[in-house]
Amino acid sequence: MRKFTLHTVAAFAVLATPTAAQDTRTVTDDLGNVVEIPVKPQRIVVSRSDCLATPLIELGAPLIGAGSMQDDGFNNGQPFIRGATALYGTQFGDDLVDIGFINQPDPEIIASLEPDLIIIASWVADSYDQLSAIAPTYAAACFEPPLKEWLATLADLVGMTAEHEALMASYEIKLDNARAVFADRIGDPADVSVVFADPFDAGIYVADAYGTFTVVTDDLGLSRITASDLGMLGDDGNLSFELVEELDADFIFSSHQSFFDQPPSHQLEVWRNNVPGFDDLLHAPRNNQLVILDRSLVRAFAVDGLNTMLAVLTSQIAERDFVPLEK
Repeated sequence: MRKFTLHTVAAFAVLATPTAAQDTRTVTDDLGNVVEIPVKPQRIVVSRSDCLATPLIELGAPLIGAGSMQDDGFNNGQPFIRGATALYGTQFGDDLVDIGFINQPDPEIIASLEPDLIIIASWVADSYDQLSAIAPTYAAACFEPPLKEWLATLADLVGMTAEHEALMASYEIKLDNARAVFADRIGDPADVSVVFADPFDAGIYVADAYGTFTVVTDDLGLSRITASDLGMLGDDGNLSFELVEELDADFIFSSHQSFFDQPPSHQLEVWRNNVPGFDDLLHAPRNNQLVILDRSLVRAFAVDGLNTMLAVLTSQIAERDFVPLEK
């Protein structure tokens, strides 16, 4: 977890609380900007819905505005919060305002909300100066740290470390229970091999680290095949379809995107169209051990995402009979 440099002082918040003093502290964001932010912000606006809004909604933070996505095939075509709408059914409304597309925050809408803290993704830095004139603005490289580290960092940033630690303590209890199930049914989880792989036109994306899947498989002690293990990726970072047999594992996990109108059947067809004989070629699909997950779960920046992935992996692997891959 990144450590912030604390310097608590009394200051008047910009716009959000013109008549009330707030305690502040000084932090350095991921672009090197030194920012004085409230110790306990009360009106938070964020640009990204996945790595920023969703974990703040889980914490119960005072979030008043967030960036949106929109697709005709999801959420009745209405703007949605990537992650939180799928996990919690969260919708935009009077208490949570849509500030524009996730990578294009609208400064006029943000100013009208009178925030006391703005958090943006570091790759939309071209809007930093304009937004920092509205309220203290923190630029976060929220996709770069490991998931657990980022969730702890964000909770600290908004003064909600205790709430985050309570959520993580609950996850640890569930994890211990799941480990007991694996020990009862399997013995050593390391005997089970898993891989996360998504086919695209250019090849098969094989992640070294990918969201909740990575965290939970590693916490359980499963043997996870990674891109680095394969060592045969192309210049675009994908595995050639001709090398698909290198993905042979007890279980293959893939993902579909419901918000792009791509149900599990779509992803299965992508596999079949690009890998002739796919259903019989590899051990996992041959034995009904290909699991296609909602990508919103895999990319869920929330402890609840960890809990859900833990339940999925436990039910798919340890709580049913499966055919082991011959070593």
